[in-house]
Amino acid sequence: MSISKSICLGMLAVLLCSSFVNDENCHKTTLLTSKVAQEDPEDNSVYLYVENPPKFPGGSNALTNFINRNLKYPQKALENLTQGRVSVSFVVYKDGSISDIKVIKKVKDGLSEEAVRIIKAMPKWKPAVHHGTIVNAKYVLPIDFKLKIS
Repeated sequence: MSISKSICLGMLAVLLCSSFVNDENCHKTTLLTSKVAQEDPEDNSVYLYVENPPKFPGGSNALTNFINRNLKYPQKALENLTQGRVSVSFVVYKDGSISDIKVIKKVKDGLSEEAVRIIKAMPKWKPAVHHGTIVNAKYVLPIDFKLKIS
């Protein structure tokens, strides 16, 4: 029996509103849903809903390929045959950088930590645009960890 790793990428733009409302750190960042974006370089507001969400360079296929190339299935998860979906939120800033990474749905045996490691290794994204203005935007990325046993 051999175990091979694979990763399936869920819907890229899943926004889990309830997780933001219950986020204890929510008070540190102004989360906006309908404010008209201003062309103010000092505006550090973070948007939950935008007309054009942030995008990984090259699109969703490139994101899937990036994750598949960089995934290191944790040994403990392999040994315990642990699988599951890790949902991670992060902010894509106006310059495309990623920060404020938070696991909002955890899976044991190192899978949550691996999801965060992959996101930290990502290149800059194409930032969100709202009402014609580049804005900071929160993004939720669910990553499915699945083992194929043959």
